[in-house]
Amino acid sequence: MDVEKILSAILSKDNELLSKIRFLLWVNFWGPKTSMRELILYEIYPGDSIMALLGFKLEISAIELLSSLVAIETSKDYFVSIKSASKEHWESFLRLVAKREKPRVIVDKAFRENLGLPSELINFEILVLDAFLS
Repeated sequence: MDVEKILSAILSKDNELLSKIRFLLWVNFWGPKTSMRELILYEIYPGDSIMALLGFKLEISAIELLSSLVAIETSKDYFVSIKSASKEHWESFLRLVAKREKPRVIVDKAFRENLGLPSELINFEILVLDAFLS
């Protein structure tokens, strides 16, 4: 993953380059806290698994993802609003992706509705597995 090139495209809002960048997401469903759940072990990378009620990988263009983001995770359990994110925040986020730390993102209501995701964030999470030039 070319962190510097992707960072530059995000900061400059270079739509030509952003249209060539793809993000690989893992959408992880937990289900309602009050229900009896049987979690499944999903392999998201060779040798790296995650527990979920249901999950799937989603490849999405950078333009589509960026237009739907509300916040990015820049360190463990620390999120920054997209409107407040600085160069350093974006760099931290992308470095976590590059190290396969699986940072999470929070997406807007329209994105959740479009994919049929739950309206409450407690019932699912979206992890960023990779970013690459297509």
